[in-house]
Amino acid sequence: MPQNLIISCSYKQEYAIQKLVLTAFRSKFTTKKLNEEQQLQLIRSFWQITDDDPTQKQFVALKNDEVRGTMLLRFKSIKTAKPSWNFLSQCRTFGVRNTLRIMTQLLALEHTLTDNECYIDHIAVDHTAQRQGIGKALLQRAQSEISSNERLTLYVSEKNNNAIQLYKALGFQITKQNTSLLRGLLFNEASWIFMEWRKLT
Repeated sequence: MPQNLIISCSYKQEYAIQKLVLTAFRSKFTTKKLNEEQQLQLIRSFWQITDDDPTQKQFVALKNDEVRGTMLLRFKSIKTAKPSWNFLSQCRTFGVRNTLRIMTQLLALEHTLTDNECYIDHIAVDHTAQRQGIGKALLQRAQSEISSNERLTLYVSEKNNNAIQLYKALGFQITKQNTSLLRGLLFNEASWIFMEWRKLT
């Protein structure tokens, strides 16, 4: 682990986490008529970080008390969660087209978990702190969070060669490749790779 890096399960830095994720995936969630702060507000209206949901764990990587990386792990829920989106309010504030676009993008990225699966919903590292081992440290923390009968999974764009090589170096294997016309239209990235890691017993 990089020197002076602290990784913990935390929900206290909600704004910093959301801003980091939006910045990391800005190319996917850009809306032409909203500035960066408005985009962040719109994303936040769909995504609330909470500490009372047993089906997810939000991790942060802190260095010098600043959020340098983050990762969300999701576990299968017995009950189906109901979105609490206030669609009309969002449309009035951000416009119908912008709201529908973000909503459709988020739904397109949804992954349905199977039994004994822990899914990495997102992992992001601040651009000023990349290539310092933070992403690797977060992934290793994820690997320590699952038991021997579980598997750790994620989706990654086929274009993201650096991430794919990191995952492979940590023992992740490609189990399938998907071509999604919807994701191609929404993100200009139609080819996605599904990878998984199993803890050796």
